[in-house]
Amino acid sequence: MADISIEVNGVKFPNPFVIGSGPPSTNSKTIIKAFNNGWGGVSAKTVSLTETPVINVAPRYGKLKTPSGEIIGFE
Repeated sequence: MADISIEVNGVKFPNPFVIGSGPPSTNSKTIIKAFNNGWGGVSAKTVSLTETPVINVAPRYGKLKTPSGEIIGFE
């Protein structure tokens, strides 16, 4: 099998496939599951030390509108 490992800023990853911040990276159980399923890394924003779910607040983005109400972007 080909070696697809990478090194980023001195950190070696077994492959370049990294799970981004979100529900799959909120606690140790889901992070371990990601590695067991072959992911090369996890980018975690908010982490719980137990299996207690992290409550995600929605909406995460606000709309930027013109004075007439037209949506021109998000923040």
